[in-house]
Amino acid sequence: MRGRVCDAVQARHPDGHRSANDPFPWPSVTDRARLTRRGDRPTLAPVHPAPEPLPPVPSAGRRFVQERTVELSDVTVDDRMRLDAVARWLQDIAMADVRAAGLHEPAWIVRRTLVRVARFPRYLERVAVTTFCWSMGRFAAERRTTLEGEHGSKVDTLTLWIRLDPSTGRPAPLTDAFRACYEEVCAGRRTDHALRHPDPPASGRRAPWPLRATDFDLRGHVNNAACWAAVEEALARDGLLPRSSFEMEFRAAIPPGTQLELLQPDGTGGALWLVGGDQAFASAFCWV
Repeated sequence: MRGRVCDAVQARHPDGHRSANDPFPWPSVTDRARLTRRGDRPTLAPVHPAPEPLPPVPSAGRRFVQERTVELSDVTVDDRMRLDAVARWLQDIAMADVRAAGLHEPAWIVRRTLVRVARFPRYLERVAVTTFCWSMGRFAAERRTTLEGEHGSKVDTLTLWIRLDPSTGRPAPLTDAFRACYEEVCAGRRTDHALRHPDPPASGRRAPWPLRATDFDLRGHVNNAACWAAVEEALARDGLLPRSSFEMEFRAAIPPGTQLELLQPDGTGGALWLVGGDQAFASAFCWV
């Protein structure tokens, strides 16, 4: 599929985990502390506050557009595009944008993705996917991506990415070339890279979440898009649709052999965590 540049942050290797032989390791505990707001995490509230609506797409600066078709592997049994498919599209177009810009950006990780849905795309619908860099920080950037279908579907997303040094796996400053490419479209907006989801509750419903070979990406760790399948499972199992906003946050990479559980707190529909022992790897919240 050809992409065209209209005038964003690279998604290659979006997940990682530290090991002696891994050229793209996940940041250490010390590194992750740099990516998190100082002080204690917030305690669990009955409903995590919904994010503010996303502003309009800017008219100036670099944007990259692809036309894609919603295929059979992207949809549910009721013809709705799945959230994990949306996440895959976000990665793919990010990679395409940075390649088209001629930037060398070998290692980024996803820390958080917000998905706001006006109407889900449907099977065989042609969709214009537009992506651009929304904000920049020292070693983090946010990417906005919108999906607009020929039959009226519309999805707006915001993803927080952290740039890594591919040789050490530690957070690395954005390059001058990257800043120059996206400076105009960012219009001075600064990235808030703090994790904001609460820690998992002490009790709740737990169910095993077995890992499959297809969940792992090039670096041998569970791809962030695969984690969205847990959200789809909860939506189907608990009848939580329709929901219009979804946010998933990734705290640590999930390596092979992890015994995962899907944890949902009692009496608070629309929240879940992927946990292994006392480690929370990812969390998600859904709002009507």
